[in-house]
Amino acid sequence: RLPSSYYVDLDVNKAEDVLLHRRILAECADPDNRPVFHARFLRV
Repeated sequence: RLPSSYYVDLDVNKAEDVLLHRRILAECADPDNRPVFHARFLRV
């Protein structure tokens, strides 16, 4: 299930986050793949 904030914000960068979140959820559906995580560098 995706967070409701994804439905409100239609920013292009947010679309990338939604796709990443969906991919992570699909990967963790298989118990043999757990834990699943993704890390990326953010410059603030």
